[in-house]
Amino acid sequence: MVEARQLKEKIDSILYNYEGGILRVAFKPEAAMDDRILTLQADGMCIAARAEPWGGNAMAVFFREVFLTDLSQLCCLVDIKPSAVDVFEFRPSDCDLKYVPRSSPPEGKSYLLASFPRSGSNFLQNVVRQSLTDMRCASIYAGGRLSDRDAFLKSHNLNDAGVGHELKELWASKSRFAARIVLVRDPRDMFLSGYDYVCNRLGQTVPPDQFLATDYFLGFFDAERGRIARYKRFKTVNIIQAYRQWLRYWMGQQVANGQGRLVRFEDLVLTSGDGFKTVFDALDRSMPEELKGIESLQSQYGSSERPRGQAGGWRTAPDKYAPIIEAVNTRLRSEIDALGYSIEV
Repeated sequence: MVEARQLKEKIDSILYNYEGGILRVAFKPEAAMDDRILTLQADGMCIAARAEPWGGNAMAVFFREVFLTDLSQLCCLVDIKPSAVDVFEFRPSDCDLKYVPRSSPPEGKSYLLASFPRSGSNFLQNVVRQSLTDMRCASIYAGGRLSDRDAFLKSHNLNDAGVGHELKELWASKSRFAARIVLVRDPRDMFLSGYDYVCNRLGQTVPPDQFLATDYFLGFFDAERGRIARYKRFKTVNIIQAYRQWLRYWMGQQVANGQGRLVRFEDLVLTSGDGFKTVFDALDRSMPEELKGIESLQSQYGSSERPRGQAGGWRTAPDKYAPIIEAVNTRLRSEIDALGYSIEV
């Protein structure tokens, strides 16, 4: 065989998920990579993976369990053909890194936003981000270095121990939160939004009557967010079980003991001034004269005809959502009542 150098011209991008251990090589649409098996050689590892459809009519190869000790080291992508060996050499430090190595905590204060998925955390953070210039809003799952400004970080973990694991991945040293904000939403609106997210954003096919039995970690967190899979410690917990655990800890312990500040999504939507005043008070900030981004209620995920970004939108949701609403009303009746929402349909 002879060595070829055509592989480089076929590659569109290389993305290395440092925390999740996934290296993705995306090829240009015109590259003929259908069903080809490529090999990644790096740091004593040799991993083979098959090209698969990705991003419309393009192909990509996903190499998993790639945990490199040095991002500047040389990696080799090998494509063995019948008549030639095609090799492309690259360094992950020169590529598009989804996550960067751990860094020191920000010099300012850190604040936590604890919420169950689809409770409106993005909306809340967007308003804070646009209304304040001295606060860095970010997701713990995004990773990366933070500036020296104060940081407002959101997490969907079920308890403080899980958040601690997430912080170890993000920062090289421990950091304590100056305050914790616990965001809740009517479970029926939250789970309907969650269903649309899982089906539209993550591309999963789940019948409505089976959605609440879906594994929480595999249902809400896509494959490239590998760190969340490590925290579940191989223990299966469905969405209903996860929600009860989340409530038991964040509401039953943090809020009940005065360690967490309760904020309701409905208060942010219906009485934005009062709702966001609680948020800014917890962040040690004065209430801005103007709340920016308050109109950005609807998530970017989903084109459902279901009323979105509303308080009580579940009441007028299309019939296909009925199995979810009925199951939530039945199985979470006491939790709905404890949160102060009406159980009446």
